[in-house]
Amino acid sequence: MQTNRPTIDWDLDEEQQDLLAHYQAVFTARAEYSRVFAKGTHEVIGGSNADGYTLFERAYEGDSVIVGINLEDAQVVTIDTGYKAGTEVVDLYSGQEYVVNADGEIEIELPAVSDGGTVILAKEATQDDVAPVFNYDGKTSYTIYKGNKFDIPVVTATDDVDGDVSVARLI
Repeated sequence: MQTNRPTIDWDLDEEQQDLLAHYQAVFTARAEYSRVFAKGTHEVIGGSNADGYTLFERAYEGDSVIVGINLEDAQVVTIDTGYKAGTEVVDLYSGQEYVVNADGEIEIELPAVSDGGTVILAKEATQDDVAPVFNYDGKTSYTIYKGNKFDIPVVTATDDVDGDVSVARLI
């Protein structure tokens, strides 16, 4: 039977398989952290043109990812994550896991550009069952008279998972 379309060869060669795997990993990470990538801040935290790589952090509403893009051969870099010591970090691209050291850093090998040249680092999800501890500098109730000065007491909070937590004070 004659057809007007050629048969499609669905067997991808190795280079096409690698490219497909690269985009699947990147798009999976982007889907998992879509709000961070779409709305988050973008701060360069390492690398340069001369280094052949760049590291940047995207953050939004308490979630963050650190992305590394390498245009050279594989190279080992130390990243100041700003995370607490002992925090587990996973590379969403490769699945490699890291633990943040006492200085808030991790040492990783950025893969060569020929191997995708990409890392996408995120904190491992942790179960946070303990409420933050609030510290309050002041009385628990006040009577404020019109025209008198009032100093808002300082309120801080510390969480076992998130560390220092910002506190909003509303009057």
